[in-house]
Amino acid sequence: WETADLNFELCARLPMATADLGLSTATYEPIAVPLTPEQRLLVVALAEGRLRRPDDRVHQLPGNRELARRLGWTDAKFNRKLDHLCRRLDRIGVSGMRRDGRRATDRRHHLVDHLLSGGFIGPDDLALLDDYPAPGREGDIDG
Repeated sequence: WETADLNFELCARLPMATADLGLSTATYEPIAVPLTPEQRLLVVALAEGRLRRPDDRVHQLPGNRELARRLGWTDAKFNRKLDHLCRRLDRIGVSGMRRDGRRATDRRHHLVDHLLSGGFIGPDDLALLDDYPAPGREGDIDG
């Protein structure tokens, strides 16, 4: 459960070994996330730094305004698409998709972590950004 400032996670231990119950070890199965082409483009742009440097777990995500400009979208369009995707993921049970007193960056980090850990986006998706040069590079889209 979560409060405005804290996240709690409950863990339980079975009194006997799972082998005694005929159970196998549980594995984490990420919740499937079908993405529209624009949603995929949005999350690949958001996760670009992590996709290019997978070992950099503390990579700072670019801001929404920066990404909107990079994709040639208005701020409102970018925010609407991000909000819609997070609401949809929250409805199917992906944790961390609600703001509920948290910073918006927490939600964005949870989104990127879920999609990367589940293999829903990966380095091959970086090709989607070929038509969208990174800010500061030649051909950058002006405000």
